[in-house]
Amino acid sequence: MNVDPDFDWSPDSKFIVGTSPIENKTDNAQLFLFEVGTPHVTFFKPDKRYFAARNPRWSPDGTQIIYDYGVTASDIYAINVDDTHNRQLTNTKSVNKHPIWSPDGKYIAFLSNRNGTFDVYIMHADGTNVVKLTNTLVEEVLMGWVP
Repeated sequence: MNVDPDFDWSPDSKFIVGTSPIENKTDNAQLFLFEVGTPHVTFFKPDKRYFAARNPRWSPDGTQIIYDYGVTASDIYAINVDDTHNRQLTNTKSVNKHPIWSPDGKYIAFLSNRNGTFDVYIMHADGTNVVKLTNTLVEEVLMGWVP
């Protein structure tokens, strides 16, 4: 199995979530859970034929995973760890990527080019109340939250 170097540990350190290419195509990747210390790998059921998932991140409480999905344009999605209730949190014709949970799990920060260059945005964990945090001429890089 090819594994994208972008993966995330579960809060209890028992699982790793990552992406694996489908049919050796770099734009087509599927989410998987790897149970640490075992050979068990569980793939999430794709909603579409090519599931271009990237940048998965565990929720602080360990019940959900957020990720960005798409090839030319992308949006932010959340799915329960038990592979149920996959939901779209953003809905634009631009690129929305690199979602990161706030430490308390109430917010998600992400990058979007919906107004030209990539800026940092924040929204409630359910995808409501999107607010643009930066407005610069250069593309922002989002690394993480500072408590």
